[in-house]
Amino acid sequence: MIEFKDFFYTGEEKIPFHSGMEETRAYMRWLDMLLLSYEAISNQEEASEAEEENLEKMKELLSKGLAVLEQRHRLTVGKQMEEVKGIGVTNLAAHLGLRDYSFLVFLLVLAPQLEERYLLIYQQLYEKEETITGVTFALVNRLYELLRKEQGEDDGEMFRQQIESNPAFIIYQQQMSDSGRLDRITLHPSIVALCNGETGLSEAERRVCEEGDDRLLHSPAIGLGQQTEQLTNLLLKENRGGDKILVHVTGKPGSGKKYLIQQAWQSDRILFINLENLFRQGGEESGRLLKSLLIRCKCLDLLPVFTNVSLKENTEEIRMMVDHAFDFTDLLLLTSTDTYNMNRLTGDFSYLHIAMPKYKAKEREALWKYYLRDNRIAEDVRVEILAGLYRFTPGSIINCIRQAVLLSASENCEYVERKHFQQVVHHFNSSKLAELATPITPFFTWEDLEISEEQRNIMKLACARATLTGIVDEEWGFEKKVRYGKGMSILLYGPPGTGKTMAAQVIAGEIGMEMYRVDLSQMVDKYIGETQKNIGRVFDCAKEGNFILFFDEADALFTKRTEVQNSNDKHANTEVNYLLQKMEEYDGICILSTNRYDNFDTAFIRRITYTVYLQKPDIEARERLYKSILPVQAKVEESLDFAFFARQFELNGSQIKAVLYNAAFMAANEGRGMKNQDIARAIKYEFSKLGKMIMVTEFEKYAPYV
Repeated sequence: MIEFKDFFYTGEEKIPFHSGMEETRAYMRWLDMLLLSYEAISNQEEASEAEEENLEKMKELLSKGLAVLEQRHRLTVGKQMEEVKGIGVTNLAAHLGLRDYSFLVFLLVLAPQLEERYLLIYQQLYEKEETITGVTFALVNRLYELLRKEQGEDDGEMFRQQIESNPAFIIYQQQMSDSGRLDRITLHPSIVALCNGETGLSEAERRVCEEGDDRLLHSPAIGLGQQTEQLTNLLLKENRGGDKILVHVTGKPGSGKKYLIQQAWQSDRILFINLENLFRQGGEESGRLLKSLLIRCKCLDLLPVFTNVSLKENTEEIRMMVDHAFDFTDLLLLTSTDTYNMNRLTGDFSYLHIAMPKYKAKEREALWKYYLRDNRIAEDVRVEILAGLYRFTPGSIINCIRQAVLLSASENCEYVERKHFQQVVHHFNSSKLAELATPITPFFTWEDLEISEEQRNIMKLACARATLTGIVDEEWGFEKKVRYGKGMSILLYGPPGTGKTMAAQVIAGEIGMEMYRVDLSQMVDKYIGETQKNIGRVFDCAKEGNFILFFDEADALFTKRTEVQNSNDKHANTEVNYLLQKMEEYDGICILSTNRYDNFDTAFIRRITYTVYLQKPDIEARERLYKSILPVQAKVEESLDFAFFARQFELNGSQIKAVLYNAAFMAANEGRGMKNQDIARAIKYEFSKLGKMIMVTEFEKYAPYV
């Protein structure tokens, strides 16, 4: 006769479990009691010695054993146990929703994973009736009869549904059994691993998961108060009402989506699953890994978060994964950079979208200062300018600083200089915009530009506006009064060759932003029918990359179009209107140049922030241009008569540059330094190139050379 003392001792119910594995081993002792009781009853029935009181006695002992275990578990509740020593079966059962029948199945299929001897025991139980090993519904149903307090109807179908609907179990159907009684039941490997204390991710699981974002945890507070409070309230279980909820957090890369979730969850028990990496594993492997990860989330109280979700691709696959995730949890979070096609993800759950905010200049400035605090910064680096100029996300600010510091170290510089940040920003900005526009590297400075003081001041004001937007809009409160059209546009106009492209480069160099030249006429000619899409791409790329857009010779499109004579004119009007709309929406910088200011529509001129007139240079300006354009290292054999050439010939800046360049080649070709005769010959060539007649007598003393 089996005795209680063979498995448990008096007073054991007063001792709490010290680890999950200790609890699991204790339940294995109870399982031994159950299996031996079943074997004893079976032998009694075979020898016709079964007695009702012995059966009831065994049921009482089994019930008493469970009571001891349950009491020990109650004493353990609230005490911290190390996961490395295994997750207790009671906790796992609670997370997986196992009770009564399904909990018995759980213990039976877990036992052989811990000790192989149970396979022999099961085989002995089958020996006289069935020729199959492992745990089957037939075996479970027989053992369960010893635990039922009252004999009832056959609940086999209901019991089977409990097992089939629980993700912890895997069922292998046996063809020899039409009724399914001999279908074998096993446990998902992740459950076994958790019982053994293997709570860490496998190598395959690590490949599809991400770390949390700890970079912002100790940095200055950023403007996520509203979003954090909103998400925190939603994550509280009592506020969810048992509903399934999908939370979609969207924002630019590095905007702090993970940081927001970590702040709201107020715990590091979050599992970030990168869906792009998951899809790369292939169909079956992706499904296997996802199920394994979701089981871990369910059993370890981890919040599942799908990251790097691309709703423009794999929409159906994402929908299936979302549905699958809701088999394990009632709360799922997605993070992505877009909100495209969310209606295709709607299902039997509630949906909430949380958009990451645009960070204010003061917040960006605080982050720049915080992450630069341990570095030696050159005097030409002004943090408030960096914050106002580059509308970076927190993550981009951190990456920019790290790379600038490394770049400075690689050049053995004592300080991190402005040029290092500009080089990093240029690297950040290397993007798809190069497919639609041409990058222009600023070479010219204010000293190279011949322009009136009044127009120079306008250009400097434009440069100041580009860097001080945060102060005026946020600190001075103008963002509440000026809600739209806060971008800046500069129209450079004047006769050909007066330095409009040079002026654009000076502005870009002063501001410190990369500039791209957009050829509108070529874009329209080449992409008829897709012009609007490409124009949108240009502005989208510029917005993301902190670019200056330079529309050179903009009068090719930005002109009066009052007459529509054919469908092409109507099409062009539509494209111009779309371009004007995008310029108005764009909160960056656009520079336009034109030779014909009077051709512009007045409605368009009203939308321009600053207009700068570059006139033809006068005599003094032309002389200064000759002197400034000639390189100091140029080889010169005689004093060059710049005063004469400036007074005698009305050339613009680009023509003077061409004259000096050609004169240099003439001199070099003859193996000597530059002379006045070279400049005279180059001037005559410049006029003849343009089809203009010039009298030899105008060259006066240099006439013999032309």
